[in-house]
Order: sequence, then structure tokens, then C-alpha cells
Amino acid sequence: MIASYYADIIVTIILFLVLAMFLAPLIFFGWLYIRNRNQTQHSLLRGKYWFLGILRYVIEKVGPEFRFYITDADDGGRPISRVKFVSIVKAAKYLKTLISFGSKRDFAAPGFFIRNSLFPRLDGELEVDNSFLIQTRRYSITDESLFFRTEKMEEVEVRPWFLTEANSVTIGPDRERPWRLRGLIGQSGMSYGALGKSAITALSKGISMAGGSWMNTGEGGLSEHHLSGGCDIIFQLGPGLFGARSPDGELDWDKLKGIARRAEVRAIEIKLGQGAKIRGGHVEGAKVTPEIAAIRGLTPWKSIDSPNRFSQFHDTPSLFDFIARVQETTGLPVGIKVVIGGQESLDEVAAELHKRGTGPDFITVDGGEGGTGATFKEMADSLGLPIYSAIVIADDSLRRHGARGKVKLIASGRLHLPDDLPHPAYPRARGVQGRPVPGGQRRAVVSAAGRRGLICGIITPFLHGV
Repeated sequence: MIASYYADIIVTIILFLVLAMFLAPLIFFGWLYIRNRNQTQHSLLRGKYWFLGILRYVIEKVGPEFRFYITDADDGGRPISRVKFVSIVKAAKYLKTLISFGSKRDFAAPGFFIRNSLFPRLDGELEVDNSFLIQTRRYSITDESLFFRTEKMEEVEVRPWFLTEANSVTIGPDRERPWRLRGLIGQSGMSYGALGKSAITALSKGISMAGGSWMNTGEGGLSEHHLSGGCDIIFQLGPGLFGARSPDGELDWDKLKGIARRAEVRAIEIKLGQGAKIRGGHVEGAKVTPEIAAIRGLTPWKSIDSPNRFSQFHDTPSLFDFIARVQETTGLPVGIKVVIGGQESLDEVAAELHKRGTGPDFITVDGGEGGTGATFKEMADSLGLPIYSAIVIADDSLRRHGARGKVKLIASGRLHLPDDLPHPAYPRARGVQGRPVPGGQRRAVVSAAGRRGLICGIITPFLHGV
């Protein structure tokens, strides 16, 4: 009797599930039809082929992910190809960069190649400092099949590759607090607000653990999340003066001096231009939370547009006067971030630097292929030269005016992998002191996020130890 009772319950549940399986789609699509029939915004969804209209919007929504994982060629995706994306993820998550069978590169296509040596140096002959080990973590795959992957995190020790003291790069040797670099690769500007606190914190801690590197705050001001890891920081000052502005929108020198007093802040970068948007930045009011407003010196929930340039200067001489005042006020090395648009773009700066004998301590050259959180498509696609051309022009201009030895160069713009870095550093590099220093943005985001869908605000860090 009891068995029959339970059997009836099981049969009832199964019938209910089967009925729900058939009715749920009908109810859902019926609701969609009625809802779209009564809306007035999209005629496609009200018409005879409303279902195809829904499919269109679904495909548009998930298109970036589908193209990246299914339809794009390994080396064909933009702004970063799948092969580069996977290489960054494997290096960051698994500390693994080896491949098998050979390269997928099209060697018949034009491109750059690294010149090899007949007699490469042995490890013991390299002028590097890896005398101590870094404690970190990595994921290790224990089992992988078509539907499942089992991983475990393990503690490991890795060797750093720092410059020796003799080869270290000094930026701003005449400043009160000169900055000595033991590494040649850093993270270029990414603001808190464009990235969330989890991403900024992960990057700060990861860069600090790696050592010999730095992070750039972007023009959104200095947050506690940038400081959380204790790494070296370049504070970027944009035309909006975020983080160092007074209530009436002017530059607050006391705030700037307070930022410079932080031990982590090693230099200040004045942003004259950016590869992805040669204009003032825009921040939607929905992103201006009370925390971000306090950091940037804004009114919460109110949209803001940065000016196209600083009001504090209007030409090269007044720019140099402003740089000198910032250097004197903060005691830090001060540089400028520029975009090269032609052969003569940096001539005035180079000539003024030679004339005065002093000026910016470093120049960041941002390629036209650089990324951003918000810009117009026309600017992202067409304004500014790519980094491989821009860095050569900058180097030529400084040498032509006899000013190359007075300033350091930082190259930025889609420098994703190690074989991307030698190209901008190569032109007439005369020893370490004359070599441009690469800075990168996307590889840092990919390392912290591990997903490519062209979507902001979804970053979940898996950087070692974070």
C-alpha cells in the first residue's frame, strides 16, 4: 500500500515535469510576443517576423564571445587575438608559456622579426639580478576532459629578472626623489572607475609581488586600491585634474603635494594625449559613485567631461613652466604622455628641452592603437600613429635636437607579449639608458580577468596570490 502511494507520487511528479517542459516554452514565448506587440520602440519586434528580431538582438549581445571562441581565426581577433590572449592567460594563471609543433604565424606576411645571435650568452653571463626567489601561486591542471577540468592551486617559487644596480634606469636624477627602475616593463594608465576595485587591487598586489615594475593610475585619481599592494605608482594628471582639483575645478597644489608625499608615488605623468582618444575624457553620472566622486573631487552621480587640454598652459614654453613648478612642488620626476601624429609632432618639445637643458623627465609615447573605457570609434581607429612608427619618430626628433640624453622614453600601445616589446625598444637603442621602456595596459587586464568579451565591469581576478 505504501509502495503504491509513493509510486503514484513519483508518477505525478514526472507528469508535472513533462507538462512543465512543454508548457514553459509556450508560456515564455507567448509572454514575449504580447510584450513586444505592445511596445513602441522597435518595429522589428512588433512585426510578422518578431521572433527573428529577438534572435538578431541575442546574436548581437553574445556576438563578441561567439566570434572570439568560435569564428575568429587564432591570430585574427581585435583588439587582441586569441593566440595572444591565451598566451597571456597561460603565463599569468599557469606560469606556462611553452608550445608544441611550431608557430602558427604566417611567415610570408610582412612583420617584425627578432635578430638572433650566433653566440648567445649563457645564464651566468647575463647582467641580471635574480639572486632571490619570489613566492607566488599557480594553477595546475590535474585532470582535463571534454566536459570537465580539475585544477588545484599550488605554492611555487619563481626567479625574477631584474636589472643590476649598474644597469638600473634612473628617471629624474636631478629631482629630490629620483626614481630608480630595476625592470623595463610596467602597466600603463587604467583608472579606478574604468576598472573596479577588485581588478585594481589584484594588479597592485601582483605588480608589487613581481617587483621591478610599476602601475599608472590613469587620469581618475589615486585610490586606496592602487595603494593596496605597495607597488611603485605613476600618478597621472589629466586635463580634468581628477584627484588634485579644488571645488571650483582648478588645480589644488596642496592636494598634489599630498599625493606626492605618499611613498608609493614615484612619478607624475601629465597627460597631453592618449592614443585611443585625443580629446577630454567622459564619465557617465551612473559611474560617479560617492567613493569615485571623493577620489576625483566630483559631485556624485553627475556626468563630467574633461577639457581637451589643460587650462594651465597653452603652448610648449608654458608647458615647460608648468612642468618645472610641478617638479619643484612635489620633488618627483614629472613626465608627459603624448600621441605622435606626424614627423614634426615632438619637434617643439625636443627643441625647448635642448634650449633649457631641463624639462620633462620622461615622455610616454602612446600608440594610436591604445585602449580606453570610452571614446569615439573614429578616434580609436584613425587618430595618432601606431607605436612602432611613433616611438621611432619620437626618438629621431629628440636626437635631431640633441635632447635624447636628457629624457627617458616609455612606449605604450598593444605591447602584449615578449616578442612585441623589442620592436619599440630597438631603434638606435644605445645601452640601457637610451632604450625606451615598454608600458602595457591590455596584458595587465587580461592577466587579472581571463575573459575577452569586450565588456567592462566583469573582471574577476586570478592573479597569483590575490
